[in-house]
Amino acid sequence: MTPRVVARPWTILSSKVSFADRWLRVRTDQACNGRGQLIEDYHVLEYPDWINVLPVFEDGRLLLVREYRHGVGRVVLGLIAGGVATGDGAPSLEQAETAARRELLEETGYDAATLTQVLTCFPNAASHNNQVYTFVALGLHRLTDPRFEVGEEVELVTMDTDELFTGIREGAIIMQAMHLAGLYAAAHVGLVGR
Repeated sequence: MTPRVVARPWTILSSKVSFADRWLRVRTDQACNGRGQLIEDYHVLEYPDWINVLPVFEDGRLLLVREYRHGVGRVVLGLIAGGVATGDGAPSLEQAETAARRELLEETGYDAATLTQVLTCFPNAASHNNQVYTFVALGLHRLTDPRFEVGEEVELVTMDTDELFTGIREGAIIMQAMHLAGLYAAAHVGLVGR
């Protein structure tokens, strides 16, 4: 018989910021787990919350972005994404929706009649402290040209959902995990086809 383990929060004994810039903070904790074991130099990446937006045109086609991602050194297909800024209002879901509208406009030039939240998840609960909110944008209307930040080169791509899901299943399209999670959540609730 397998012994019963009860998961419990750790007790933080000390904590310090070991690195910080405008993108992230690295917090280094000394902690004691639920069994009394000392956990030394446990690093937590403190990010702001993130958002993903999946714009869907009236004909069901998706508006995606293709951009260079330096972490993997490749051009990657994905959703509109960005960080939730501290000036985006409160509480968190409202901040996330404000950020989603901002990023949609900046990266594509579109606004949406409705944003529907389809997923909230942790990108990596073991070492990140943030959440990711995914929205489906419907009722798209073009307001302006995209306005990219320094370092961004975003190619807009429209794609049929069948083409996208086939490419994912066959391994021809590799996306970020949080983008895939949002895409499948949108399909699960019927806001995009699959």
